[in-house]
Amino acid sequence: MVNLNQQDIISAFATGTGTLAGLWAPNIYTMEEKTGAAVICAGNDTGSIVPGTLIARRDFAEQNPQLVAKYLAVYLRAIKWMKEHREDTIDLMDQFYRKSGVTLPRKYLAREIDTRPTFTLDEQLEILKRSGGPSKVDTWYTGLGKYLVSTGTLQTAPEPQSFIEPKYMEMVAKDTKLRAFADDKPM
Repeated sequence: MVNLNQQDIISAFATGTGTLAGLWAPNIYTMEEKTGAAVICAGNDTGSIVPGTLIARRDFAEQNPQLVAKYLAVYLRAIKWMKEHREDTIDLMDQFYRKSGVTLPRKYLAREIDTRPTFTLDEQLEILKRSGGPSKVDTWYTGLGKYLVSTGTLQTAPEPQSFIEPKYMEMVAKDTKLRAFADDKPM
């Protein structure tokens, strides 16, 4: 095993020296396109979740809860828009990647949209719900923490409840104006 950065992995495969690799988007698509490599296993094939997370410093969030809720409402509105405007989302993704030097056929951008889970406000509230035990998000982070400890990346994993705070998402849901904005509904 050789620990390489994503671009070096793609180069190794392009020259015929690579045989097995772990990549993530958009590099996985670049590898497929440039070398003919094929995905043999993805995280969802193993039930693994690598969650994406929005982060606010605790002191900032506690001092500015309304600003955090407003930011979340904007983010959630964008998620809703992306789900309702798939082709436009793919176009914007293409523009973004091209500006950073990555050019991929549309089929890969579509796959990225189709395989990366995103969650609307109501879906966020559901996966953050802790009634009767840990939330789905808590479970995802517990699994990720165990993995990071097993690889030596972390000595100990923090308890998800110590850093995942659903109250800001709940603030969006309870505020009539923020909910309407997040859901892209007229007031």
